Amino acid sequence: MFRVLRPTASLLLVLTALTLGGCDAGSMAAIEPKPHSSVGASGIPITVSPTPPVRSSAACRLPVTWGGSDGVAGGGGFINFPGGAFETDPSAHPTTPFGSVGLSYDRSASRWIPVPGRHASLDGSTYIYYAPRKGVEIHAVSVRTGADIVLARDQDQMWDPIGLDNRFVYAMLGATSQATDLWRIPLDGGKASQVTTGGHWLAVTAGSAWGTDADLPSGMPLLLTRLDLTTGQTTRWGSFDDNATLLGFDAVGWPVMTLGDIDGAVVVLPSAGVMRGVARLVLPLRPGYDHYAPAGALGDAHGIWLTGADGIYLSVDGNATKVSSVHAFPAGTCG
Repeated sequence: MFRVLRPTASLLLVLTALTLGGCDAGSMAAIEPKPHSSVGASGIPITVSPTPPVRSSAACRLPVTWGGSDGVAGGGGFINFPGGAFETDPSAHPTTPFGSVGLSYDRSASRWIPVPGRHASLDGSTYIYYAPRKGVEIHAVSVRTGADIVLARDQDQMWDPIGLDNRFVYAMLGATSQATDLWRIPLDGGKASQVTTGGHWLAVTAGSAWGTDADLPSGMPLLLTRLDLTTGQTTRWGSFDDNATLLGFDAVGWPVMTLGDIDGAVVVLPSAGVMRGVARLVLPLRPGYDHYAPAGALGDAHGIWLTGADGIYLSVDGNATKVSSVHAFPAGTCG
């Protein structure tokens, strides 16, 4: 599970000052029209500024889902944008051979798949599911053909998958220890290999793995770290306490977080130490980011789709507008 994060005292001072400026519910664009810089407790410069322009306002249908984890059957449907009309989809009930673990919509194949979006490849061609055997047995399934293969078959390890790209599953090994190693497992069934030693890895986006120094006890400050999967270089992305939460990622693959104590402030972190306002929302009560929970934020060409306590929002240029009162989570890009 993704450790819940909390902003350090320096971040609280910066963002509290901005929040006192008073902006409409759902909006952060009015917080600070010009970039504002400070230095966080980790020594990383922090800049708060509006999000950059987004490219598309075309009509689309946003797939959404509810339930569907921990063996509980969920459902799915579509919200029309603009307008907000909602319709359920009776075909949105697929399961894995090991039961229901989530649900997402594969835009490239125009079909629902029985796992959360983070368990699907970036190109939508493959998804994974897994269950305990001698170790943890990971299966890769072709979305179009249904072909199912066991990965790293001869390496019986206690894998803890965190995500995948188009060639590899990325998994932690030794997930019960404070510091874990990150491995890559080929989707073609080849032998797994180690990527890096140590760290507590949480998620994978295009070319990057995201994590912290270790899975520390609650109350300890954490350092959000980006690992470049091509070069192996790690970058300190930001230092936080334990009350903020990773919600998901924008269209580029940068983390979207709620800062918890700052009146529902949601931000995106497009580079080390830089935060851009996304929204101010009351968010639904839920555990921190984990491998099966649906994403609370999902970016595409329209902006960043967010789950609020009272429905679905779309944030464009730092202004979040309510799209629907449906209580659900974005399950794929709007198209």
